[in-house]
Amino acid sequence: MKMVIYQSDTAACIRPLLASKDGKNRAGSVALEAQTYAAANMAFNHATAQAVVGTPAAGVSNTFDPNGNLSPAKGYGYAAEIISFPTQNLGITVGYGSRRARNYDEYAGIASYQKWTSSFYANATYDLNAAIRVGLEYQNLETKYGNANGTAGESALGNDNTLRFVAMYFF
Repeated sequence: MKMVIYQSDTAACIRPLLASKDGKNRAGSVALEAQTYAAANMAFNHATAQAVVGTPAAGVSNTFDPNGNLSPAKGYGYAAEIISFPTQNLGITVGYGSRRARNYDEYAGIASYQKWTSSFYANATYDLNAAIRVGLEYQNLETKYGNANGTAGESALGNDNTLRFVAMYFF
């Protein structure tokens, strides 16, 4: 059996929307970071790998070609975040990202594959002084599964809400 190792087409941008007035002070700056990709078998982050789509038996789905060779899972994703510094010490970030299977028909017969996963997050950090920064983040993750084979009556949609607090000390 042969398998395509990794394929990806990626576009990314980091763009200042409001630049720093002097190139040093963060106060009043706002930036946009965004990325899109279309890929196959991105095993390093499980975006389109067998860990996501499962391993079907030969002939069960279109993930195998007519010769029995495994065809990598194909998908795409996108993400964007806005980073702002209202003051020198306060940073606020809001972002959204999603990864999705490209063709659901290719996963027929695979139990509980991921149709899509999305994440929304917002965080704030504050520099108490030059050595200590504290932060708070909220994140919502949702995953929609195809061919869910769980307990009868259970949803094929997974949802997680997380709140994080961090304190950093800079040496």
